[in-house]
Amino acid sequence: MNLTEQKPLLELVTQAMDMQKRGRLQESFAIYAHILSQYNYYAGGWFLSGLVLRDLGDLEGATMRLSRAIALEADHGEWHLELGHILKLRGKTLAALDRFQEAIRLAGDHAQAHFFLGDTYVDLGQVDNAIPCFERAVGLQPDLDVAWNNLGLCFKVKQQFDRALDCFDRAIQLNGEQASYHVNKALALLTVGRMEEGFLEYEWRLAMEPVQVVWPVVLPRWQGEAISGQRVLVTSEQGFGDNLQFIRYLPVLRERFGAVVYFSCLAGVVPLLQGHPEWEPVLEQGVCQGMAADRFRAMFDVQIPLMSLPGVLYKTLSNKSGQLEPLPIGVPYLRGDPLLCREWQERLEGEGLKVGLVWEGKPLHRHDPMRRRSCSLTDLRRLALVSGCRFFSLQKGKGSVLEQEMAWLTDLSSYLTDFSCTAAIVENLDLVITIDTSVAHLAGALGRPVWTLLPVSADWRWFLESEASPWYPTMRLFRKSGLESWSDVVERLAQALEQKVDRNSL
Repeated sequence: MNLTEQKPLLELVTQAMDMQKRGRLQESFAIYAHILSQYNYYAGGWFLSGLVLRDLGDLEGATMRLSRAIALEADHGEWHLELGHILKLRGKTLAALDRFQEAIRLAGDHAQAHFFLGDTYVDLGQVDNAIPCFERAVGLQPDLDVAWNNLGLCFKVKQQFDRALDCFDRAIQLNGEQASYHVNKALALLTVGRMEEGFLEYEWRLAMEPVQVVWPVVLPRWQGEAISGQRVLVTSEQGFGDNLQFIRYLPVLRERFGAVVYFSCLAGVVPLLQGHPEWEPVLEQGVCQGMAADRFRAMFDVQIPLMSLPGVLYKTLSNKSGQLEPLPIGVPYLRGDPLLCREWQERLEGEGLKVGLVWEGKPLHRHDPMRRRSCSLTDLRRLALVSGCRFFSLQKGKGSVLEQEMAWLTDLSSYLTDFSCTAAIVENLDLVITIDTSVAHLAGALGRPVWTLLPVSADWRWFLESEASPWYPTMRLFRKSGLESWSDVVERLAQALEQKVDRNSL
C-alpha cells in the first residue's frame, strides 16, 4: 500500500471507529464495507468490521471476519484473544481454547488471555488445567477480581475450602458490590457447616439479576423481632426442591413466634399443602404477583423470602451449639393425600421391593450444562439385575430415552401432574433412588427411604463426605468421588440394594 492510499484509508477507518464509539453501528459497518471493497487485503479492516458485527450480535459474521483478518496477519495476539472470546460465546469451546493458547503464545504475559483460557478449561470440566491459568492471571494482574472469584470456584470444586474462601475474600475486597462473589462465598461457608456466616452472606442473592424471588417490597422485612399475632407472608423463591426443603420452618413462626403465617408458593406445590391445617393458608405465587400494593398492606404485616428464613431463625433461636441444622424439625413434616395414597396402594400392590427412579433434573439447572447432577437411564441399568425388585419411573419427561430402554421400568410419568400426586406414589414405594432433584426432597420430607446420587462437587445442602443427611434422617447419600463414573456409583448402590432385598426377605 503506497503513501497516497494510506491517507484516505486512515481517514475512513477513523470515521468508522468514531461511528462505532457513538453506537452508530450500521453506519460504521457500511464504512468498513466500503474500505474492504477497495482494500480487500487490509487485515485491520476485516478485524475492526468483525468487532462491529460482534456488537450487533452477529457472532457468526464476526467469527468469519476475524478469521479472515488472522489469515492475512496471524501475529496479533489480541486478535486471537478476541476471536477466542467470540467462539466461546458461540459454544465453540475447543476452537476457543486453541485461540486463547495462540494468544498466549504470541502475547506472552497477558492476564486476560490466561483468564479466558482458564475459563474455557472450566467449560470443559478440566478444573486442574484451569487453576494454573487463573493463578497466572492474578499473578500478572492482582486486581482482576473475576479471576480471583473463578479461582475460588475451582478450589471449591476440589473441596479445598480454605483456599476457596481466601479467593472469594480477595474478589470481594476488590469489588465488594458484585453480589455473585458474596453468594459464592456463602455457598462455600454453608457447605462446611458455617451456617450463621453463610446465611448472612447468602442474603446477597437478592441483589443478583435476575432475582429469582417474588416478594412485595411494599411490606417491611421480618428480621427476627417479636411478631405475635402479626400476619407474615413467606414468599417462595428458587426451585421446587428449595420450597420442599425449607417449608419445614414455617411451623416455627407459628409455634415460637405466635405469627399468622401465609406461604406464597410455586403452583406445583399448592395441591400438596392445601387441605392440611398445619400449612394453610397457602397462596399460589402467580396470584401474589398480580396483587396491588395497597392489597398487600391490607392483608399482611411483614414478609420474608423463604431462603432467608433459616438464617433469621438460626440467628434468633440457635443455642450456638454448632449443630448443622439450627432447629430440631421433626420428619416427616409432609404427607400424601390419604385418598390418593389409598388409590396408589391398590395400584402398586404386588410382590417385590417397590423402587422409584429419577435420573435427570431440569436441563436449565446450573449444574446440568456438563451433566454434573444428572446421570442417564443407561447408568442405572445395572439395577435391573437386582432380583426381587420392581422399578418405577418417576422421571418427568423421558427426553431422548427410547421406549425399549424403559422395558425394565413401569413408567408413571403421566401421573406426576403435581407434587400431591407424586407424594401419594412415593408414600407407597419402599425406596426412591434419585439424583439431586425435587423428588429427593419430597421423599425425605415424607420420611420415606431415599437414596440420593451426588456429583463430586455437590450442592451445599449435602455438606461433605457423610452418607447421612442432617435434613432427612431416612436419606442415604451415594457420592461420586474423584474420577468415578456414574456407573461406578450405581455399582455401589446396586450392591446396597441387593443387601436391602436380602434383609427384607428374612
